Amino acid sequence: MQKKSCIFLSEDECNTITQYIFDTEKEVKLLGKDLYLDTAPDSLTGRFGVHNYLYTEVCGQILIPKIKNLFGKDLLVQCWANIFRKGEGILPHNHGSNFISGNIFLDGDESVGTFYGFEKVTNKKGELTFFNSEMIHHVEKNPFDKPRVSMAMDIYYMSNLTESKIKKMKGQTNRFFQITK
Repeated sequence: MQKKSCIFLSEDECNTITQYIFDTEKEVKLLGKDLYLDTAPDSLTGRFGVHNYLYTEVCGQILIPKIKNLFGKDLLVQCWANIFRKGEGILPHNHGSNFISGNIFLDGDESVGTFYGFEKVTNKKGELTFFNSEMIHHVEKNPFDKPRVSMAMDIYYMSNLTESKIKKMKGQTNRFFQITK
């Protein structure tokens, strides 16, 4: 699968989620250490393994029905937030293999864009871009005073996973959220 994009959130939904991310940033950072070295020190991104925003009432009520509508059911989903302040970005990376990755642009200057491979895509507020998890992607350093805010997701179809992998992932309750029915 190559990358695909769709308008996923309204402006009001983006504003609600963005405010929630800022309001809870310090609390989320206290949940564990920053495990990701390819962005700013003490990043929110680096807490991807200790907090999943789908478990929160604010984000879950908005995102879960939309994820289910677009991708179906019987999923395990990891969902985290990124805040790139002036001078911050994320180096080229991928997320692994055999699942779908995605990001939702929530706020900031749209011209910063996101690179997928060597193609720069201008961000649009509320747009979800999803792609094969092996695709290299990155965000250059934000040159603006206004922070760039996004959410990232990894979406696993349970039918593509072994029973032992499902059990292991479900055991990481703060990291993976199961969508059924």
